[in-house]
Amino acid sequence: VDCLAWRKTFGVQDLCATDLDEHLVRSGVCFPHGQDQDGNACLLLSIRLHKKDAEKLPKMKSLFVFMLEQLWIREPGRQVSVIFDMTDTGLGNMDMELIRFVIDCFKYYFPNMLNVLLVHEMPFILQTVWRIVKGWLSERAQAKIKFVKGSDIQQYIAPDQLLKELGGRDKYRFDADEFYQTYSRPDLGQFESVLPEDGDEASASSVDTEANASPTLKRVHFAEEFSSSADSSAPDKRQKSTVARQDSTDSASSLTQQQRQAHVQSMLQHQTSKESSSATSLRRRHVSTAGLMEISPSSVIEFRSSGSDDVAIPLTLQNISTNTIGFKVKTTGPDRYHVKPSSGIIATGASSVTNVTLRSGSDASAVANDKFLVEYCPVPPTLQATELQRFLKTVDRSAMQEKILRTQMTKPSSVTVPPPAKTTTADTKPSTITQVTGGPVVSSAGQLDKSIANLATTVDSLERSQRQLQRKVERVTDLAYVLIVFLVVLLLVAILHTGGLARFDSWMA
Repeated sequence: VDCLAWRKTFGVQDLCATDLDEHLVRSGVCFPHGQDQDGNACLLLSIRLHKKDAEKLPKMKSLFVFMLEQLWIREPGRQVSVIFDMTDTGLGNMDMELIRFVIDCFKYYFPNMLNVLLVHEMPFILQTVWRIVKGWLSERAQAKIKFVKGSDIQQYIAPDQLLKELGGRDKYRFDADEFYQTYSRPDLGQFESVLPEDGDEASASSVDTEANASPTLKRVHFAEEFSSSADSSAPDKRQKSTVARQDSTDSASSLTQQQRQAHVQSMLQHQTSKESSSATSLRRRHVSTAGLMEISPSSVIEFRSSGSDDVAIPLTLQNISTNTIGFKVKTTGPDRYHVKPSSGIIATGASSVTNVTLRSGSDASAVANDKFLVEYCPVPPTLQATELQRFLKTVDRSAMQEKILRTQMTKPSSVTVPPPAKTTTADTKPSTITQVTGGPVVSSAGQLDKSIANLATTVDSLERSQRQLQRKVERVTDLAYVLIVFLVVLLLVAILHTGGLARFDSWMA
């Protein structure tokens, strides 16, 4: 149950390749490649490419969870071997919170998925940190951590499956474009603005959230959430009703639809004309976050509400392309939100602000389940706002870009800090103590972080002392070499001098 709750809170099922931090992906800090000796997939983490940064840590967590989820989806039931490449790493690369998150993933959220964790080329100065990490693990988990150097890693991964920089023969180089092409999520099966049939409210698959919403509450669902075996009759009804409505209008507007689709396709082709044909479909999909529009907030709309007033959050849409962009905003909970404007046209380089208002009295658990969908695509520069809705309905789905945003509601903190009170031995309550094997006793997560910080400072001091000692040893070694050379020269001079005197005495005699 805790695992399912975490997946829901983290939004594991909503993660897609285009939502990941592009700079982080292209750095090659985390990617899968090859198999181990047991045929399990290998996931490489290059720790030297990761810098400890509190702002970037959530993005790194999302990338790691995304890779685990994708490996599990592609090979259900198979384990994964994780390679911690510690080559050329220092204290600035060691992020204890990230390591703790990786351990928690395999311990609680992806149980029995880890085959082995290979720590490759661990620097001596960082071994103390891993002693702390082992204190977080059970004996069974500790047995899965292997410290390897040089060719030792080939006991677990064959040379032809091991990257060349890790001592293998595989010359593979990480390609971000290939990554996006492989892991980009297929189209979701988008929202449809279909009204309920008479007597069948369940047949409504979606509804737009307009400024002047209809008094009748209508539900919207992501197509991926429909169960294929729940009710086969409802989809048939939706399909028949949609086809019937389309048949009545296609004969009168087929030419217009073809012209509109041709216009959008031509602009998209111009947008991606410099890309190779093999990556065209990838780029069109990836353009949802990098090529056409920037959306802020980019992943989660957070409402801070006390429950008594409506709360409005601005959703900023920035057109970063060379085309005019039309957009449309939808939600799964139209009865809880007021969105204005829910659609519009944005000129090149311009931006638009859509106010998303959460109505008072909304339940936090219901808000946590809601999602917003922003659809957008290039439109003709001369298109009027009154014609946008009809135009978007005729656009081919492959030309439409999408962005899914999750929602959550938090209450503002109103904690009053009391003045410090005097405590005595009698009224002092014992705190929960956690014993870390091989280290000090800490009483809370805060003290654990403090202990880790103190340890990092100590290790840094030891590292400086080690460098100073190494320089002194080098100086002594150089002096020893000079003394040896000097003694050798003296010895040769003495030998030559002694031999010369003997020859002079012999000549005089």
